[in-house]
Formats: sequence, structure tokens, C-alpha cells
Amino acid sequence: MKCGEIRDIIITEYIDNEIDAKVRGEMELHLSICAGCHEFKEALLSGIVEPLRNAEPAVAPEALWFKVRSAIERLEKEENSFDIGALVSSFMPRWANVAAMAAMVLIMSFAGNFLAHNIWEKQIQQTAQYTAEENETLALAELSDMPNAQVEKVYSNIIGG
Repeated sequence: MKCGEIRDIIITEYIDNEIDAKVRGEMELHLSICAGCHEFKEALLSGIVEPLRNAEPAVAPEALWFKVRSAIERLEKEENSFDIGALVSSFMPRWANVAAMAAMVLIMSFAGNFLAHNIWEKQIQQTAQYTAEENETLALAELSDMPNAQVEKVYSNIIGG
């Protein structure tokens, strides 16, 4: 390990005794070789850590805790909400937002017209299909009311014979 890494570990994990055994072993080896890091550790322990070990804990006023809880709740709400407008606004100038909204309105308008046109055409096709089926049903009903000779005459006219 390099001196910078060792000093970071001393400041963060070593002082709080939150260092795993493997890292502690590497650090102790480095400290036994490097006088600068060893002096850094001793100065930190004697100048900051030891005087604070016997200090009485400070109690924060209730008003401070109220402010802290309120801030945490506000941040949690902000994290749980997704505001696409704020996201877009943070990347684009105001005129670009207006242009983007206008483009969305146009796209939605064209899409709506396209869908309405397709639905209208499908309705017309279905109506034409039903009309053809009704005409065929009426023609069959008329044929069933005719005498056989007339039916044969109509049939021969249809097939061209």
C-alpha cells in the first residue's frame, strides 16, 4: 500500500476500529517500515483521538433534531419523486422546452388523426362487408321463394350459360 492509502485508512477506519484483519495486517506492516506514516498515526491519536476519548458526549437540542428529521424527510420525498419537467429544464434552455412541448403536441395530433383515420377505414370496410353479406342473404331468400324454373333461369344468367 502507498502512504496516501495508509493515511486515509488511519483517518477513516483505523481510528474507529472498523478495519478488517487483512487490511490491518498490511497497514501494520507499512507502519513498521514507514516512519512518516507511523508519526502521522501517533500525532493523530495523541492530538485528536485521545483528548476526545474522555470528553463528555454533547447533547443536541431537540430543535436541531427536529430540523434534521425534517430535512431527511424532505430529501426522501425528493428521491422518491421523479419530475421529468425538472430533469428536462436542467438540460435545456426555456425556448427549447417550449419547442419540445410544441413538437409533442404536433406528434400527438398527427398520431390521433392517423389512428382516427384507420379506425374510420376499418369501420367502412366492416360496413361494406356486412352490406355484402346482407345482400347475399336477401338474394338467397328471394331465390327460395321462386319456383324452380325461375331459380334455374337466374342461376344460368349468373354463370353465363
